[in-house]
Amino acid sequence: MTAFSTVTVFSASVGFMALKPLLLHLGGSRGSAPALPPALLQLLAELAKVVLCGGVLSIRRLTGGDAALWSGWAHTRGFSLPAAVYLLM
Repeated sequence: MTAFSTVTVFSASVGFMALKPLLLHLGGSRGSAPALPPALLQLLAELAKVVLCGGVLSIRRLTGGDAALWSGWAHTRGFSLPAAVYLLM
């Protein structure tokens, strides 16, 4: 992956994670409408991530790019500690 690709992916990831406070705000109560339950709000946030990733993979496949879903155990090991921390949060 080139440096430009890495910066682009990182920027998109940070931008997408920055939308979470917006989802929290939009899920809050307004007037007589009740607030979304926290579990449903988290599920909707994760669903939005899956939809975004599915869209990106579909576009990459349609344009002839590499759309690998898994890069092997060596790649997975590097993300295991951050994933565990995220799971505990």
